[in-house]
Amino acid sequence: MEVIAPTYAQKRQALMQYYKQGIKPVDPRQPIAEDLAQEMVQQLKLYGIPKDAKIGVFDTFLTLTLTLIEHGYANIV
Repeated sequence: MEVIAPTYAQKRQALMQYYKQGIKPVDPRQPIAEDLAQEMVQQLKLYGIPKDAKIGVFDTFLTLTLTLIEHGYANIV
């Protein structure tokens, strides 16, 4: 049986579903909005940040992380 990995959109959708069901990060702040995550990544591109630059992600409930990965950034800590 072949296992098919979920897409980033499916992962994001699952995370938001879990959040709505009450599964939240330890930090009580709300997860970052999708449009803000997209805007932040566009700013990285605008300023020419290399795709292999180390990018620290704090408390975003993975939305920003998934967005960064979708745009090719790979050194996320």
